[in-house]
Amino acid sequence: GHCKDLNTTIFSRNQKIDLDPSRLYQVHYLFAAKGEELSSRWGHAMLRLVFCAPERMQVDEKCLNDVSHHYVISFRADIDDFELDNIKGLTGKYPSQMFVLNLDEVVKEYTQIELRDLKSLPLRLNEKEKEQFINKVLETYWSYRGRYYFLSNNCADETFSLLAGILGDKYQFAMQKFAFQDATLVMPGELYSFYLETGLAEPPSSNIAEQVSKGHLFESAQKKVKLAYSVISSDRSASTLKKYLNESQASERKVNFELMVSDSPQNQTKLASAYYVLESYFLIRKQSQMRKNLAQKIYEKDPEILNLYAEAKIQFSDTIENEILNLEYDGYGVPLARDQERFTRQNQKSNFSEDEFLSQIESVLPGDMAEVNAIRENLKLFIKKTIKTKQHNP
Repeated sequence: GHCKDLNTTIFSRNQKIDLDPSRLYQVHYLFAAKGEELSSRWGHAMLRLVFCAPERMQVDEKCLNDVSHHYVISFRADIDDFELDNIKGLTGKYPSQMFVLNLDEVVKEYTQIELRDLKSLPLRLNEKEKEQFINKVLETYWSYRGRYYFLSNNCADETFSLLAGILGDKYQFAMQKFAFQDATLVMPGELYSFYLETGLAEPPSSNIAEQVSKGHLFESAQKKVKLAYSVISSDRSASTLKKYLNESQASERKVNFELMVSDSPQNQTKLASAYYVLESYFLIRKQSQMRKNLAQKIYEKDPEILNLYAEAKIQFSDTIENEILNLEYDGYGVPLARDQERFTRQNQKSNFSEDEFLSQIESVLPGDMAEVNAIRENLKLFIKKTIKTKQHNP
């Protein structure tokens, strides 16, 4: 039969990922604090897979440092109309989809773009449970398609169900202990409390710095952004932080920085440092917005971008559709090795070079690219002003 041909490889955009259970150190419950939008008002529930780097000989706590090899399981609404409709989200009009993402991109998305904390809670799973968990992830990844609701059958419910399948009686006992009435109405914050209070997870240190150093907490950039904003709050374009972050333009910030320095030359280093922090945030956020704008053009099949359509479907698959849904394979459930090889070949056929791709984006989104380039010029200016002042004040 084909059973020996089965393996643990999955695909995320152009990336081939091997979910080898023998390299898995821990599974964490990853909780994103609540955001401002209705869809994120209850936080977001995910699972973090702490894999060890291939060169590491031993699977132990040192693997917590191998963050480039950590992946995140995230159930999200597969939004195909680009404007998140709260009514659709509340009535289950969006299909639910399981994404496998790099930890670093998830940390960037929540802590730097959305300014939300991420808490990473180690779950107490034995070796057998970890192996069963990986098998469940593979099975779900290749076969799952559900309906996504903000209030039920959401990220927390999907995450809860994924683990319930492997923990069995242990989970049932924990549910009785926690007095869960209806597992389909669980919210991300409630799930965090559930894992902690039932002993299914290791409690975090009471020391915030220790949580950060162990990778159990990824702090939002909000404090840093607020502090930088307080330094430049006399900036003529800054009425409130929220308005400033949403409406400020790179050209305005450059002019206002130069005006403030001319008014208070002795504060140049402090001002340049604050503007640098804010400008770094603007760059990350603008690039994220540009990605969404490009995805929308692809979705609408804008005539300018039809020649980029196939490439962008892979590059931006999380906002368009799950590529796996279009993959036909011979087996059932988890694809066989030969099916995965075919999928890899399909991906390789459509690769652009990064430079070519960026030049194409520039032609399709000239306004966005101009703003990104202006932000980069500002960053050069602010760091130059910081260094120059420090040299004059040894």
